[in-house]
Amino acid sequence: MLWSRLPVLGRTKVTTGRRFCVSSASSGLITVSEEVRAALNSGGPVVALETAIVSHGMPYPQNISTALRVEDVVRKAGALPATIGVIRGQPKIGLSSEEIKDLGRPPEAGHVAKVKVSSRDLGWVTAQGLSGGTTVAATILLAARAGIPIFVTGGLGGVHRGASESFDISNDLTVLGRHRTAVVCAGVKSILDIPKTLEVLETEGVCVSTYQTADRAFPNFFTRDSGYKASYNVNDPKEAALLISRHFSHGPGSGIVIAVPIPQNDEAYDVEDAVSEALIEAESLEITGKELTPFILSMVAKKTSGASLKANIALIQHNAKIGAEIAKAYSRQLEKNAKGYSRQLETKSEKQAVIKNPVQLHPSSNSVVFVGAMLTDTTVKLDNPGLPHPGLTNSAKILEIPGGVARNIAEAFDKAVTSVPTLSQSLPVPLFLSVIGNDSAGRYLTGHSMWRDAAKLFARVRVHPTLPTGRYMGILTHDGEYLYGIGDTEVSDCFNFVEDILPHEATIRSASIVVLDADFPQDAIEQVLQLCKESDVPVFFDPTEPLKSCKPFQSDAWKTITIIKPNIWELVKIHATLTGDNEISSDVLEFMKEPRNTDELVSLCRDLSKPLIPTIPKILITLGEKGILLISNPNSVQHYSTADSVEKIASVNGAGDSLSAGYIIGYLQRCSDLHSVSLGMEMARQSLLSVANVCEAFDSDRLQQVLDGKRLVTCRTHLFD
Repeated sequence: MLWSRLPVLGRTKVTTGRRFCVSSASSGLITVSEEVRAALNSGGPVVALETAIVSHGMPYPQNISTALRVEDVVRKAGALPATIGVIRGQPKIGLSSEEIKDLGRPPEAGHVAKVKVSSRDLGWVTAQGLSGGTTVAATILLAARAGIPIFVTGGLGGVHRGASESFDISNDLTVLGRHRTAVVCAGVKSILDIPKTLEVLETEGVCVSTYQTADRAFPNFFTRDSGYKASYNVNDPKEAALLISRHFSHGPGSGIVIAVPIPQNDEAYDVEDAVSEALIEAESLEITGKELTPFILSMVAKKTSGASLKANIALIQHNAKIGAEIAKAYSRQLEKNAKGYSRQLETKSEKQAVIKNPVQLHPSSNSVVFVGAMLTDTTVKLDNPGLPHPGLTNSAKILEIPGGVARNIAEAFDKAVTSVPTLSQSLPVPLFLSVIGNDSAGRYLTGHSMWRDAAKLFARVRVHPTLPTGRYMGILTHDGEYLYGIGDTEVSDCFNFVEDILPHEATIRSASIVVLDADFPQDAIEQVLQLCKESDVPVFFDPTEPLKSCKPFQSDAWKTITIIKPNIWELVKIHATLTGDNEISSDVLEFMKEPRNTDELVSLCRDLSKPLIPTIPKILITLGEKGILLISNPNSVQHYSTADSVEKIASVNGAGDSLSAGYIIGYLQRCSDLHSVSLGMEMARQSLLSVANVCEAFDSDRLQQVLDGKRLVTCRTHLFD
């Protein structure tokens, strides 16, 4: 089997003139098989499978034969199995049959003993170069990092009997509460306290549903009814897929349990007495922790003369079939979400979809990947003239809207694509990499109804368990003048290589373009740029604000950027960072104090751009009402402007982000710079009419006219020696 290694970060602290190191050595963090990688990139159904059942859950040789049989069941049901384990210190997603066999062979056969690897053990096991089978918790963690939402296992871990004294509660529950993963299982393991486990799942925000049970009877692993009930029930794979999609879109960022009862003919009613006896023996032998479950299962198998093992094998194979069917349905559901939303927004006639455009559209199956902060933008505009009065309640108008530069660009991109049928047929749903808090603000941002398919778009957004979602508040005077801002963006500083970039390396490497803002830490920005460089992926970089704009320019990472869109003050900061000329800021400030003619302004911007011109192919400089400059070669500057003014501007916030989205759409469609800039400026003009960062809906007629070449802006070329 061919393998594609994800990179491992070496030193990440960067000083000027040095690059961070991405190594492909054998100490890499995660490896994904080519077969699994291809399926994920194409949106095909993939089912994650654990290996603790191979290394510790079943006796040899039934453990190996069962694991291979389960893979076969998944394939025959139309999905791709992705068995997960750790092989010689390397977490692998999509094990080969030989690797599965190696995990399952007993140490007495001359093989090294394998480790039972939970989420807490991953660091130690990989650091020591050991091999082991991953538990439910570790498998959820690794599957989520690879973007696999469906996971099949025998039974979920939970609250152990006597937990009120031992505090023995499986980490499976905590990890499932933090990841958007659907676990298809036969309930929780029979040795556990089922009602307390269900209570903890509720506390963790995990949705629990039974599968094809009339009365929501929660299964008891070896039997179909534990005597307790789940909250919900789904009757078929299609219903399950819809539930998963909606929970991932609108839920708290947690997972789902789909509890599938064991087939009636395979129930083992005599197991409970054996479990009780085994628990007593375990207590007398002082067996606890992660050694307890394998001991109990082994003893129960002996006490029931193999009946429990036979039932265990039957239920895991049954779960595999159901899980594969759900994975197929979920894959179709994601496609339906995107098509349905696009269709809903399509208000023009069907004929509009076949308009012959001067611009030849180029369908792309590769995703547009946005990497940046997601936060809420709150604007406070004072009702009364003057400054706010300390110690008093100051009357004001308060508006809260979704924000974040990359997020705004993604919203404008998605809305423009869905508003123009010719674009919606050629450009896929964008994907977003970010980190938010497990709070109402995070749920608001990821569940907003403005998106074609929020579940797919935000599937790779990590939910931080403790920090709040980023928030920004701008205080304005009665006249709309900016007084000051207040921000809480600590969660953005947590965006990192291991948790947010590495799991989605395949997504980044296969992107048609990566859109990156400057809100995340410098090393994270550089790591994204390095992956794009290695895979020749174009990068659109928005500097965000002057103080953040210089992050990629502290090293050579910026040389990967394909398109950059600074305003003049961001350009000043970048120039100073690259040249060391910190006096340039005061010179530009003096220049901008007095109105200058356009030629002088163009000349100044070209001089500021000189350190970038040989390397970055396209430099877009925004000049507000004066238009846009485009520098794509050393000897000329294109100045784009429009006479199509806006009579009453509602808000300038976000207009530049809509401009970026329009240009990116044109770039992906291989339009001319004139068409791309015209589309961006038209989208920016429409956003000026909205108080939100992005207008509620774009005028599709006007956007189509730009693509038809009927509404283009004016371009003047300035030549230089």
